[in-house]
Amino acid sequence: MDKRQASSFYPYFAIEERPTIDQFVGLFNRLLFTGQAFLTDFLDPRQRQIMETIAGEEAIMQAFGGYEEAEKCRLYISLEWENLRPDDYHVQLFEIEYPQKFASLRHSQILGSLANFGVKTDTFGDIITDGQGRWQFFAEKELAGFFCQSNRPDGASQGPPGREALKRPPGSRRQFRDHYRCSFLYAPGRGFSGSKQ
Repeated sequence: MDKRQASSFYPYFAIEERPTIDQFVGLFNRLLFTGQAFLTDFLDPRQRQIMETIAGEEAIMQAFGGYEEAEKCRLYISLEWENLRPDDYHVQLFEIEYPQKFASLRHSQILGSLANFGVKTDTFGDIITDGQGRWQFFAEKELAGFFCQSNRPDGASQGPPGREALKRPPGSRRQFRDHYRCSFLYAPGRGFSGSKQ
C-alpha cells in the first residue's frame, strides 16, 4: 500500500474541499503507517465520498449514524474486516425535552442551539422528529456529559432503557440501552436559543 498525497486528489474535488482532503489523507496515511483502525467524526455523504475516493480498495469502511437511514454517519476505517456492533461507533441518542404544550421546535432552532454551544457540526449526527413534537439527535457518546450536565441546572436524566430512534426502516429495531433526555434548548424566561419571545 502506498502513502497518499493530498495534491493528487485536488483535481477531482472543489477547491473549498481541500482542507477536508488534507485531513482525510492524513488519517488514511496514519492507518497505513500504524495499522490501527480509527473512528471518524460524523461525516455527511459528500465527506464519505471523499474518504472512499482516498482509501480506494485499500481500507475497509463501515458506517453507522444511529439508525439505518442516517444521513450523517461515523466511519470505522480499518485494514481488516471487523464485526462491529452499533455500540462500537460510540453514537449516543439524545431526546430533547421542552414544554410541547406551549412551544414548538424546528430543525433550524436545534441546529442553531447546538452551534451556539460551540459544538462542531461534525460531532453530532442527524436531528430527527416524529412530526408530533418529539425531537432527537445523535452525537458522539463522549459528549453526553457536555450536552446534558453542563447545560442543564439539574444535570441529565437518563431515559428509560430500550429507547428507539424515531426514524427507522420497517422491521429494523435499533435500540439504545442508554439515551439521555436533554432540556438545554429551553430555559424558562429566556425561550429557545435563537428565537425571539
